[in-house]
Amino acid sequence: MAPLEPSDILITPNNIDIQKAADGQVLIRNGSFLVDLEAPVEMVEVLRFFRAPRRASEVMSEYDGIDMEVLQHLVDHFILYRPSEAEIFAFGALIRPAQPIGGFLSIKDLPPPAEARATRFLIFGAPVDLGAAGYGGARHGPEAIRAACTMRLGALGRKATEGGTAAWDFETHQRHDLTQLEVSDLGDVSYTPGESNGDFGRRVTWFAERAHAHGYLPIGLGGDHSVARFFLRPFLKTGGAPFGIVHFDAHTDLYQAPAGIFSHGNPFDEALESENLKSLFQVGQRQLRTDRAEPTSDSRLQFVSSLDVWRKSPAEVFANLPPELPCYLTFDVDCMSATECPETGTPVPGGLLYYHALELVDWLVANRRIVGADFVEVTGPVSPSNRAAQVCASLMLRLIVGHGPTTRFENPQLHRKGTSLDTFGT
Repeated sequence: MAPLEPSDILITPNNIDIQKAADGQVLIRNGSFLVDLEAPVEMVEVLRFFRAPRRASEVMSEYDGIDMEVLQHLVDHFILYRPSEAEIFAFGALIRPAQPIGGFLSIKDLPPPAEARATRFLIFGAPVDLGAAGYGGARHGPEAIRAACTMRLGALGRKATEGGTAAWDFETHQRHDLTQLEVSDLGDVSYTPGESNGDFGRRVTWFAERAHAHGYLPIGLGGDHSVARFFLRPFLKTGGAPFGIVHFDAHTDLYQAPAGIFSHGNPFDEALESENLKSLFQVGQRQLRTDRAEPTSDSRLQFVSSLDVWRKSPAEVFANLPPELPCYLTFDVDCMSATECPETGTPVPGGLLYYHALELVDWLVANRRIVGADFVEVTGPVSPSNRAAQVCASLMLRLIVGHGPTTRFENPQLHRKGTSLDTFGT
């Protein structure tokens, strides 16, 4: 977020709540952003001053003791908005998750960008299915994926997991050191009934840009696949770094739609217009198409069909994915076999099995630099038995823990302290 200037116009949000506190203080709460700020009671007059848009310089000439540092503090805590933010967040901002993956992190507590590193992850959900054309219910995806997580990762390095400092993968014989990982959950971007996908997407984009600017590896939880467009926007800015998209899906999602129509069938049209995108590598496609237009001849497009995946090793699947290119992973769960993952909006016969997806994601994490990811198209119910949510949760956790130092183990000896079994991960 740009530093505040005296000429900047500010406004007090409509949803500010003020309560008395001790010792001449008040508690100012912005419920939309889930933030509280304790301040002197005189600050109430400042907020009244900004009920209508006013320049920062005006309040400094009106009230003693109010300077740019004070106003910047109010802006950083979302107690004052810039007008553009007031418009975006007029109907809400965030909903706190019931079961955060990692510790819950308030948006005001994002650490400085200078502290960025590749092992810091920020999770946030986009619970809408406004762009879906099949079965509805993808709006339940973020909650379902969180509910299906079998491991709760800690936030900001305070603790790596509830159980210890390592994750032992008995399927791949790998031990992942978790002590350098930081995993935080912002919650879900709020949706107001009746608003368009585009209006909702402006809020998703704002949070995606904050994650990107503060050096996090963002992980978005959908929602139908149309929300991937908003997760991707920070990577598309003019002058941005080259990157590629690895797209798991039963469909190509390259359907033509009228301008302004944000569908789960066209999440990449903005990305394909960007010079930053150097590759759209698609995995798992298996549908028949009868479009009026011929498939695009864009040289950046490559695909490996679902049947090809069954016949190839992960290294063969990704043989043509440029090794030096940072990759954004977007995972539509309908790439999976509907017998394994029935909870999705547009199931297609055939598809990947869990171990296909596991090996492909593991290979990408080990051999390519992942700069962001999303997991989409999981429908309800919100239940630990939701198999599509289970698969997405498992793959997301593997993506995260795979960024820690990894060693191989063979035939570990299990023994508990004082008895016959020890607790792994300590």
